[in-house]
Amino acid sequence: MKAIFPFIFVGLGLNGWSQDSIEKHQDFRLNFTTSGLGSNIGSMQPTFNISGTEYIYTYEQNSYYGKKTIQPDTICVGKVRITSIDSIINLVKNLSDTAIYEIEVVMSGVVQSIGIKTSSINQRFRMDNTTHPVAEKIIDILNANLPADKPRLWLFGYEKNSDSKNINYTR
Repeated sequence: MKAIFPFIFVGLGLNGWSQDSIEKHQDFRLNFTTSGLGSNIGSMQPTFNISGTEYIYTYEQNSYYGKKTIQPDTICVGKVRITSIDSIINLVKNLSDTAIYEIEVVMSGVVQSIGIKTSSINQRFRMDNTTHPVAEKIIDILNANLPADKPRLWLFGYEKNSDSKNINYTR
């Protein structure tokens, strides 16, 4: 009887990957980028893109003078859990503004943005050297989907970054 239980969960779609739930989120798009400012211009920074349930996590030169000089570095690709997508949608669907802009004026640092799109949601966050509580929750959800051996996504000034091993990424 013990050997039957894993097959029952998979067969019933209780693992979160039923065909209906995957199709429900085919229009889900999320983009997270970090771009260096000041002395950080030209540095490799995290980029995380979700299309449907598939993600790609890269480090890219998102700011530069003239043209990009470093090729993107793929950290990992994978699938985001359906429950994570539902949680992100629930976080943003009732926000009063579709564009949230937070700024802490500093000549150096980073600009970070998160864009979320579905057929009924078009939400944008832009954070210049600061963070936003909903954006922090989104980053926590995304990090929960990454393999344990991969660098965590981070937000400037977010307390949970203190245990991140990748804030200053180098190739």
